[in-house]
Amino acid sequence: MGFTVEIATLILMLVNFIFSYQGFVKESWMSRYLFQVEKVAIWRQYYRLISSGFLHVDWIHLIMNMYVLYAFSGVIFHMPVWYFLLLYTLSLVGGNLLALYLNRRNPSYTAVGASGAVNGVIFAGATLEPTLRFDLFFFIPMIFWVFAVLYLTYSIWGITTKRDNIGHEAHLGGAIVGIVMTIIFEPSVLQTNGWAIGLMMIPILGFGYIVLFRPEVLLVPSLLFKRKPPKQPTHVSEAVIRPMRSKNSGPNFKSVEEEIDYLLDKGVDNLTPKEKRRLDELSGNI
Repeated sequence: MGFTVEIATLILMLVNFIFSYQGFVKESWMSRYLFQVEKVAIWRQYYRLISSGFLHVDWIHLIMNMYVLYAFSGVIFHMPVWYFLLLYTLSLVGGNLLALYLNRRNPSYTAVGASGAVNGVIFAGATLEPTLRFDLFFFIPMIFWVFAVLYLTYSIWGITTKRDNIGHEAHLGGAIVGIVMTIIFEPSVLQTNGWAIGLMMIPILGFGYIVLFRPEVLLVPSLLFKRKPPKQPTHVSEAVIRPMRSKNSGPNFKSVEEEIDYLLDKGVDNLTPKEKRRLDELSGNI
């Protein structure tokens, strides 16, 4: 039988479950490996571009991502394993790089999840088999290319309006990598499925135009929708931060670094034993 894409998918799912579980039970694990703009761009902890893709907010988030990964990876089971693993990895990194770029002025932007990688797999399948039919949410009949165009449009809407706590940037970045990698690996799709690829590129190119020539659209509230102020931290459950705050009887802190600065400003000699233990604990989590 050999090492197939299906086996590789199952291994990735297992690694996601193990790594995410560690994040569920250990706050320090989540803090050490999640994606945060400041940690990547300033502290140069580039490993977070990959490690964050194996963390999830909760069991529902994890199970949904893994189910979608397995369901849609079936479309590319015939591909070489090396291509599938490269597709998964580059889609994950590409999604986080787009999130890094679009949120480069928001150092507290935080995210976890395999959605970027999963979207790379989904859109590789949509590029290869655009007319494939499936049931969305088990009961809504859908054609792959229609789903792809609607999903891309929804992701771009989510980025520009910021009305929810979903990492749309990673979704869009992973989708773009999935399309591009499939074209590179199998250029014949440009002839057989060029029409579908063209339709998928319409919202992507439209978003590219906004980023390059109308970036104010990403900053100014939409004319059609009122933008809600983003929660802090953005795109990751507050459960990640709240336990960190609850351990302190002092002021609330927006980040680990802010709490460390507060303790250092007091002076090490002036800290209580409890505060010294807290400083040691926080320093070990960085």
